[in-house]
Amino acid sequence: MAKIALGILEIAGSIALDIWAPEVGAFLTNNTFAMVTASMVKTAALSMGAMGAGMTINGISDLMQGSGPGVQTSAKSSNAARTTIYGQTRVAGNCVYSASDPNHTYNQILVWASHPLQSIDYIYIDGKQVYLGSSAGEGYKDDGATHYDVAGMKYSFNGKVYVCNNTGSTAGHWYRDLGNGLNGVTVADTNWSSSCTLNNMASTYVACRYDASTFTGFPTVKANVHGKCDIYDPRLGSQFLADGVTPNPATHIYTNNAALVVADFMTNNDCGCGIDWASMDITQLISAANICDELVPLAAGAGGANTGVGTWQANRQYSLGSQISVNNYIQQVTSTTGYYGVGVSGTSQPSFKTVTGQSVSDNQLTWSCQGAATSWTSSSLSEHRYTINGAMQWSATPGEILSSMLDAMEGRITYTGGQFQIWPAAWYGSTLKFDQSDIVDSVKETSSRKFRDKINCVRSTFVCPAYPYSVSGYDQNHPDTSIYNGCWQPTDAPEYACDALHGYGTDIYMAQDGGMKLPTDRRYQFVTSVSQAQRLSKIFLMRNRFQGTYTLSMNISAYQTRPVDVIQMTFPALNWTNKLLEVNTLKFIQNQQQSGGSGSGSPSLYVQLDVCETDPSVYAWSVAEELTQEARQSPAYWMASSVTDPSGLTLLSNATTAVVGSDGVYAPRILASWTQPTDPFTVTSGSMEVQWWFDDSPSIVHSSGTLTGNTTSYYITGCKQSEGCTVQIRASHLNGAVGNWIT
Repeated sequence: MAKIALGILEIAGSIALDIWAPEVGAFLTNNTFAMVTASMVKTAALSMGAMGAGMTINGISDLMQGSGPGVQTSAKSSNAARTTIYGQTRVAGNCVYSASDPNHTYNQILVWASHPLQSIDYIYIDGKQVYLGSSAGEGYKDDGATHYDVAGMKYSFNGKVYVCNNTGSTAGHWYRDLGNGLNGVTVADTNWSSSCTLNNMASTYVACRYDASTFTGFPTVKANVHGKCDIYDPRLGSQFLADGVTPNPATHIYTNNAALVVADFMTNNDCGCGIDWASMDITQLISAANICDELVPLAAGAGGANTGVGTWQANRQYSLGSQISVNNYIQQVTSTTGYYGVGVSGTSQPSFKTVTGQSVSDNQLTWSCQGAATSWTSSSLSEHRYTINGAMQWSATPGEILSSMLDAMEGRITYTGGQFQIWPAAWYGSTLKFDQSDIVDSVKETSSRKFRDKINCVRSTFVCPAYPYSVSGYDQNHPDTSIYNGCWQPTDAPEYACDALHGYGTDIYMAQDGGMKLPTDRRYQFVTSVSQAQRLSKIFLMRNRFQGTYTLSMNISAYQTRPVDVIQMTFPALNWTNKLLEVNTLKFIQNQQQSGGSGSGSPSLYVQLDVCETDPSVYAWSVAEELTQEARQSPAYWMASSVTDPSGLTLLSNATTAVVGSDGVYAPRILASWTQPTDPFTVTSGSMEVQWWFDDSPSIVHSSGTLTGNTTSYYITGCKQSEGCTVQIRASHLNGAVGNWIT
């Protein structure tokens, strides 16, 4: 794992707080609402004071204190920090106005973000979704129908709720239905006039008419939103229009691409680091964005303890990709009108199709027939490699927020050649080769971490969007539904270790550590995918287990490297042949050479590289490693437990298979040959075994021991002329699953 360059990121100055404040004492007593920015001086500087030509920024949060990003509870304050939202999330707003009218209606205006949003998707009151019905004035009344919450309990707002959303893109918006009143909904509120505008702020006006059977107290309002919609994507074209000042609307979009979000935050002058775009390496940003957009396959299916397939239930949530078995046919959710890939089934079971590819609608879901269960093979969805989804308050330090964002892609930031580069975790390959001729001084070596710094398992938390949601499928059997409390709660992800549960024969790293479990914790505040959290946990673990760190003093040829580059080093003194080493830091060292008796001479310049061991396996991922929310093996792992048998076993014993001993006597052998299984789990990482016994001693079974999974033949010795022999073979997987004996 790369060293953390401490002190590289320096956050200076005070944090800017945009204050929600009335001009006089209480809310809007003079009919105006002012967004006041008071005593604000914010300096966010990335200071590179070291001598090096480049270095890695990582682990920034360890240097700072604070509450960190996230908006979990509503605020009703005239002194609340502003909020920025990236990607998709559920957010609690700041209530900037509340009042009751004579019609027993409680009015609230909540600001979600200090910038325009892509969309305000759903409003939740006391954890229950408001289903909008007929339009009323600027907004909508709830439909008054009966619905079901995530626990399957009935509820209805009985037409007592009015909602009006404003994404913040409309200048001068002031919610006239509150100021002027709306017949049958609200009474005109003279405290809210047309001068009470919310420019460039995403907000919602909610009116709830009191009804004892509907509300038990003051309603708590939250919203599901798509966040910031003006993020620059250099892959789409130029940043500005022809005038060089106006942002190009074609290239400023909504995205949750992790690299683009980090770049947007770093260049944000309001809540971010305030770095000029000219200091961003655009070429590397494009490469980083492409890596984040790569599709990673997910474990398919959901729910069942051994089959990976659930059952249909009324009024229940299913996520995109969920699979169920109905009348021995597999049905999969291929689209949903619900939020974030989660939809609710209907009150009665639809007429599911029995022809592959045909679909049926089921309330918010579309089910597509995958074929008969007897011939079914699991199909997988995919997700983007790295996304950032979440809200942050401006009261958190930019360093805290940036560190949490980098955690969402286990990424690093480097500063070389006067520009910042963003590096999502990935294997970038290695093309630079060096050998002993490039070494100009002794190598400083630390071959292993101190025991206190080693880890062999990673425990992590992520933000789970909705019970029983997980990207890999519908976990209807999760043992503890209360941890979700109505969605979007910080939740434990399955623990990651290189153990049998993840497809390894034994926990190889725990064995290296004397059988002692050495856990660490990771907090992924901007991760909403259980699969992404597990992939990140593996990268963090594997970086730790490649433990060797070295300081190499090299000639000027090493100047072509930069931090995060991977070099290949051949150095016989350390038994290195094309050893893979990742560059952490690079700096020039001046060495005063001695000459004659004067004790002086011309100085020499060499390059000092701090490097660490690395390998492509750090970033490799298989769906067989993905676990469900309750830390059970994923359906892909269940498939890995179903071993395909070899075929075509034949036995041959003649003069071509016999061997001649030193005494000139022929010793017969049997050549057992077979066709390898069409099973990648056997061929690439599994094994084969051959057993045999002779007719004269059938109780004595001989074994070949473990053979590699791609073995297709084996010689049996100890044979006697004209004696019968029985041979059997079987395949097995690395996870311990075994197939049938083929005799």
